[in-house]
Amino acid sequence: MLKKLRIRNFKCFNDFSLDLKEFTILTGSNSAGKSTVIQSILLSDSAYKDYEKRIYINDVYGTNLGIASKLLSREGLSTKETEDIGDQIIFSYEPSHVEVILKVKDIAEENYFEKEIQGNWDNNLFYLNAERIGPRIANQITNNSISNVGFHGENTGFMLSRLQNESLSIPEKLKIGKSSLFPSICMDWLNVIIPNSDFSSESISDLGVSALRYNKDSVPTAVGFGLSYVLPIIVQALYCVSLAKEKNEKVVFIVENPEAHLHPYSQSQIGKFLSKIAMHGVQVITETHSEHVINGARLQLAEGQNTDLMGLFFFDAGKAEEISINKFGELSHWPAGFFDQSMKDTRKILENRLGGV
Repeated sequence: MLKKLRIRNFKCFNDFSLDLKEFTILTGSNSAGKSTVIQSILLSDSAYKDYEKRIYINDVYGTNLGIASKLLSREGLSTKETEDIGDQIIFSYEPSHVEVILKVKDIAEENYFEKEIQGNWDNNLFYLNAERIGPRIANQITNNSISNVGFHGENTGFMLSRLQNESLSIPEKLKIGKSSLFPSICMDWLNVIIPNSDFSSESISDLGVSALRYNKDSVPTAVGFGLSYVLPIIVQALYCVSLAKEKNEKVVFIVENPEAHLHPYSQSQIGKFLSKIAMHGVQVITETHSEHVINGARLQLAEGQNTDLMGLFFFDAGKAEEISINKFGELSHWPAGFFDQSMKDTRKILENRLGGV
């Protein structure tokens, strides 16, 4: 499990530390550093998995980070600090004593870092991008993995079709219906999050495509984005749980904007679902702009007396403020800008009414 992350000289962060929990939620202003935290972890994982001396940044978990030299943070550093750190980015993890050093070469326009790694990175990481695949007639099979839905969820149909008769190691508390088959468990959870929904999947290997059908015989492209955006989260999260349980591996699941295209009820339910995943051996890290996701998570963890598993961080202008949660799910405080816009707008409407506007 990732417990403490320190970021030095990367994008908006000169020297930044964050304590990570079993369920870490990053929220706050746009362009305030939330994605930078996630990219730091993705870069670290990529550096360890790639045996080359270089790490190319034009395809880090499906994300193009641009030019290496432009990712350096120099703003606010003293002359001595600049001399000490040089043209390099450093990611450190405690208590595992892991350090990833990414060095920029002299050529300013290069899209890679030279890397130096210290310590042993033993985390099995899965990642879902905020930009997931919407409704499609079919998806091209880009890999034959039955463990990964893909960075954009593009492999979900193939994965479900290959596991249609499999009973994975899913804890009983995560099973809703009677069936132990993996696709059925995924279907049950889809119905919890988006009521009265279903899916079927198939893969046509000869054509190299997979297909997902939602709500019986509906044409895939006639179905809203919510189903196709949330199903990859369900499938990947449950698979992560089975992996953590069966092989006793350290599993990290990062998902961006799980609330995308979902009704507030469903946003709350996905928050509860991810909380349950975090309660069953998978470290969940998510970025969200949804108070409903956070509220659902608070309720679920309070009900299970597990609020200590949740780390909630509010980002603003490159700084992160932790908001603690008590055993009832109550928040310690509400910083300015933390989901207060609805209250502000309602107050303004009332003022207009009272003022006769």
